[in-house]
Amino acid sequence: MARTVIDLDEKTVAEVMEIFGTTVKAQAVRAALEDVVKRRRRQVGIDMLKSGELVIQDRKGGAEADAA
Repeated sequence: MARTVIDLDEKTVAEVMEIFGTTVKAQAVRAALEDVVKRRRRQVGIDMLKSGELVIQDRKGGAEADAA
């Protein structure tokens, strides 16, 4: 793990610590960064589904039918 020195807004860090239930600033920053990455990946997947670029397969290997 790399060590990086950055300036952070104390009020924002305190809020992030409360949101994620952490008591250490480094834990809060890691949790926030992980959350951002997960949200972005999830949104990319949703966008791909909406555009038809990604199709979910059912367990039998066929494309899942759209629910009307």
